[in-house]
Amino acid sequence: MKHYIIIFTSLLFILLSFSCIKNHKTDNKNISITKTDSIQNNTESDNCLTAQLIKELNKKINKTPENANLYNERSKLFIDKGQINNALKDIKKALEIDSNNASFYCTLSDIYFEMGKIQKCIGSLKKAISLNNSPKTNIDALLKLAKLELYQKNYFKTLEYINDALNIDMLNPKAYFLKGFTYKEMGDTAKAVSNLQTAVEQNPEYYDAYMQLGLIFSKKNNLAQAYFKNALKIKPESIGALYALGMAYQEDEPPQIDKAVETYSEIIEIDPAHKKAYYNIGYLNLVFLKNYNKAINNFTKAIQSDSNYFQAYYNRGYCYELLKDFNNAKKDYKKTLKIKVNYPNAIQGLNRVDK
Repeated sequence: MKHYIIIFTSLLFILLSFSCIKNHKTDNKNISITKTDSIQNNTESDNCLTAQLIKELNKKINKTPENANLYNERSKLFIDKGQINNALKDIKKALEIDSNNASFYCTLSDIYFEMGKIQKCIGSLKKAISLNNSPKTNIDALLKLAKLELYQKNYFKTLEYINDALNIDMLNPKAYFLKGFTYKEMGDTAKAVSNLQTAVEQNPEYYDAYMQLGLIFSKKNNLAQAYFKNALKIKPESIGALYALGMAYQEDEPPQIDKAVETYSEIIEIDPAHKKAYYNIGYLNLVFLKNYNKAINNFTKAIQSDSNYFQAYYNRGYCYELLKDFNNAKKDYKKTLKIKVNYPNAIQGLNRVDK
């Protein structure tokens, strides 16, 4: 379910920002150039598909109104659309028809999670386990309990629930992924890698596991690149995987500039408004290729995507300064300070051009 993945998606986005904001010096001047990265998601097509599935379920429910499973399925779709009241209404109807179905309590736990009622969420999951309807449902409930404990940084309790799930199915790739992620959060890289590799052994199509392995080996760029490429084999248009691969090329020793630019360009083909891809191409042209006009062009496109992108204004101003176009440099430094008050780099830039 998407809502439980939110916990991991948020953490993954944080981890993907392994370069975040870094300062670099030019060849001749001690001037900071800011570099950032991010991930963007487009859910419009998912929303359209969900709406269509709800319409189909409406028709089925009208024909067989006593089918509890249909209400459960529609409830899950309502959760995905953020229509929590409708989701709660449907799952209560499902439980009214069949109060001993463990999977319905798992859906109810999802709703309580969305409502911020964590204790009720936990209670619903434990109720699902107590009914012991099926090994699959028990595993799902145990792993959701593990995620809740991980969210609260209760690592040992997290591992306890995961191990309970593995006692039911010792080859479950989701359990190994979660276990690897937990060890990663605990700082035990060796155990993290071991469990994540087991996850991909059990499921060679496990995109998230490849991404996590790539991030772990981000300091060993050849390995990181290999894992990100595996992730892209599974999701060829994943902006997250492309961005991570681009950063791996960019952070390599020496940097693989052409491959990094090519990868960021692929992102732009998928999402023409991806400001970070434009920004990083601009950064590479500024710092490594010394092509200041091309850098200006890409920083401008980044600004067109986000008019408050102060880092892009600053770096574009610095490009103008290097080209001795001091009027435009001054304009961009001033614009930077309007967005980011007292930004030291822009203040220093203005002091330079004023001289």
